Amino acid sequence: MRRFFSIITVLLFLTVLSIPPLIALFTPDQKISRAEKRALAPRPGCSLSQESLTTFPGLFEKYYNDHFGMRDFFVFYQQYLSLKLFGVSSSEFVIVGEEDWLFFNGEGLSGLRGLLGLRHQSPFQLASHQSTLISHRDWLGKRDIKYLFLPIPNKATVYPEYLPYRFQKYGDNSLYEQIVSFLKEQGEFTDFIDTEALFLEKKEEKQLYLKTDSHWNDYGAYLAYQHIIRQVKARGIPARELTTDDFTWTTTPYSGDLAIFLHMAEILTETVPRADAIAPCSGTASSSLKRVENKKTFKAFASDPRGFSMVQNCSDNDTTVLLIHDSFGNALKPYLSLSFGTVFYVERGFNSIKDFIEVIHPDIVLDLRIERNLHLALEPDPEFEESLLKQQFHSSQTTVFQLDKTRGDKAYVHSPFARVTAAEDGLRILSEKEYPSLIFTSKKSSGSNPYVVRIELNSEHDTELLLYYTSEEHPEFSPEQIIKRPVKKGDNDIYFRLPHAAPSGILQFFPGKPPGTYTLHSFTIKS
Repeated sequence: MRRFFSIITVLLFLTVLSIPPLIALFTPDQKISRAEKRALAPRPGCSLSQESLTTFPGLFEKYYNDHFGMRDFFVFYQQYLSLKLFGVSSSEFVIVGEEDWLFFNGEGLSGLRGLLGLRHQSPFQLASHQSTLISHRDWLGKRDIKYLFLPIPNKATVYPEYLPYRFQKYGDNSLYEQIVSFLKEQGEFTDFIDTEALFLEKKEEKQLYLKTDSHWNDYGAYLAYQHIIRQVKARGIPARELTTDDFTWTTTPYSGDLAIFLHMAEILTETVPRADAIAPCSGTASSSLKRVENKKTFKAFASDPRGFSMVQNCSDNDTTVLLIHDSFGNALKPYLSLSFGTVFYVERGFNSIKDFIEVIHPDIVLDLRIERNLHLALEPDPEFEESLLKQQFHSSQTTVFQLDKTRGDKAYVHSPFARVTAAEDGLRILSEKEYPSLIFTSKKSSGSNPYVVRIELNSEHDTELLLYYTSEEHPEFSPEQIIKRPVKKGDNDIYFRLPHAAPSGILQFFPGKPPGTYTLHSFTIKS
């Protein structure tokens, strides 16, 4: 009897082992894994050449590993059981939270460090972000166009209580909170909506973000829309404000992008709110000259239509709105499209569409970015930056430091790999080695205004200047304390900001990389 059970056990074991290869043998090869959503290794060819015989074993192993019978079944349930029993994510882009909440884990500021509030922005970086927003507002203001900045918090910023417990203790001081707090404290730029404060107040009433997706739901988008419309109207711009009576609210099953990342779209589902417009808008679309010109303009730019779309609805006004947005803007389109005469939707950065703005001349520009994409909205524009810094520099009466032909020998300490001589038009810097530099110190200003540096430089090459700075808090040179600016062949007039504490320490200035002759007409720091 014992022998019989041993034979049965062996036969069952062999049967189980033979099932996958038999299924693979009689089943056509798949090109895509349904469980992993990726391309599978193709069947390798084989010939009698030495190269083919050498590579065939490895290629066949990859092929068989991807195609053995019931592979998708085993992979799917391994992922499913890991998720349900242990809360383990099968994707590096997804963090599995409490009560089936999923959170996006991208790269850079949107990654885990950003999620945990560990991406701290220095005062210099925050001031730079503020200056970018001010430059956008002022550039538009000169063209009689309003500007409204719309930062949207990440789901983890609004719902940190659903993060895994090991993350919750870090879940504060997010990038969003750092930027918005700085803007509020400084008070120099006020054309923004603090949607985090709004969402934290309202999230107990209704769920505002999707559990299985990285985006907000229709309730969250509508809540933001209400405040956008009120801010637009407060700026004297006509808008039709939709109410909840303008929609039918229903629910529908849904599985979002994070569930797809986990290959669990069929399993991880939720019931989500859906808004459908039932009262379009009063009146009929006018055929005003402005609407006609908007159509012509859009057609001209639509020759490269990526990221551009336009809606002209039956709103009885000629208000034109430009929404600069990322994927979070898509949920706002059903609301905004019914509130204005013409709405342009653009999925590009502000700096890349200035020509488009000049032509369509909207009444207001709405600049919307989710927290993980805020850096895209806050990229400095060299044109804006230079204009603003020139104005600040020439209006300042406080010179913190100056290096030129009359102050050269007293100002700099030494010049590694370079010989410096006074010339009629400045300081001549000659070097036979790469990266000639000047090292000098600067006294600290007693003022509280930002520092602006102006460098007038002649170069024999197209290159890049570097300025390493130190401060009382960080007295050593480091890659984190460096400013870089492009230098063209010939004369250059360059402006940039310095962190406020920098002039209290040592500065090391590299006019360029290649050896040769550079003429420094002046190096001036003003407060």
